[in-house]
Amino acid sequence: MDLVPPGSLRPRAADVRCAVTEFGLTTAFMATVFGLVRWGIGTMAPDGPVADLRVRVVLVSALVGLVIVGFAVSPPGRFSGAHMNPAITLGLFASGSVPARRVLPYLVAQSGGSIAAAALTGLLWGPAVSGPGVRWAVVQPGAGWTGPSVAVAEAATLAVIVALMCWAPARRPAWPLAWLVGGLFGLQGAVLGSLTGGSANPARQLGPALFSGEAHLLAVYLIAPVAGGVLAGGVARLLRARPAPGHTRAADDRLIRAAGPAYWAGDRRRHLRAGQAALAAVPAPARGRDRGAGGRRGRDDGHPGPGSRTGRARGGEPGADDRHPVLPAGPGPDRHRRPRPL
Repeated sequence: MDLVPPGSLRPRAADVRCAVTEFGLTTAFMATVFGLVRWGIGTMAPDGPVADLRVRVVLVSALVGLVIVGFAVSPPGRFSGAHMNPAITLGLFASGSVPARRVLPYLVAQSGGSIAAAALTGLLWGPAVSGPGVRWAVVQPGAGWTGPSVAVAEAATLAVIVALMCWAPARRPAWPLAWLVGGLFGLQGAVLGSLTGGSANPARQLGPALFSGEAHLLAVYLIAPVAGGVLAGGVARLLRARPAPGHTRAADDRLIRAAGPAYWAGDRRRHLRAGQAALAAVPAPARGRDRGAGGRRGRDDGHPGPGSRTGRARGGEPGADDRHPVLPAGPGPDRHRRPRPL
């Protein structure tokens, strides 16, 4: 099954609105993070003890985790999904949870938000933003950390977070995903902040690096989180595409058609369950009738993310805006055939 179905790359009006919201969220989030670095770490004496630095890093990281939760559960966060991280967007796209047409607008919004936040903090703080201890809040590794070791740590962090975001809504929908994701980001910052820099977000490093001119390991901080997120998302997609136990391929196809004339590309097992639920809900004489494309089982509340409410979490299918037709667009023997009961 194609990762990017034909004709699915053109953004719609709803995608543009979500991207604009994502830009505002990313700008506000990054400006808050840069402010926490300014007042939490930048006020420390340059020759201060290492223990003091580590305590400050832990406190700042805990606050960052709480800020992520706050943004995720806010109305704008629920609308856009509150990714605020290109690695999360690309990881969820690789898992089949984010449509292709929303990837590029989100990446542009998140990158622009990082740059806008750095410019905003520069206007607010003046020369203090480039002083010792702040340096535009740019992330740098600690002593003894090389490019490969930083890359492994950054990739592993995003792999764990994206894997949780793919697994929890399907297996534990009642879990508070926003708190879990915010807690993981806060934990990785507390553990890795004084070692690798604890970025785990390409947008976190982009704006400060551009304004400070500090390009040391910039490629690592930009690419490694994306690689980890995409790897975890791809594995989650492959696991979901495996046929459910006890079902043949033909029986699976019939169940998918029974759920309606649409499906979420790459998420086969999800729609097997939807097909079973649809058949159980329809009286026996009415089973097999073509329900048509007009019935929506879910509402498009944005994208899977720590702040989104997807159809899966609400017990239904994803919104119809993000689904693709099962049957081919051209003429064929099955184009006008009604699904038959099992």
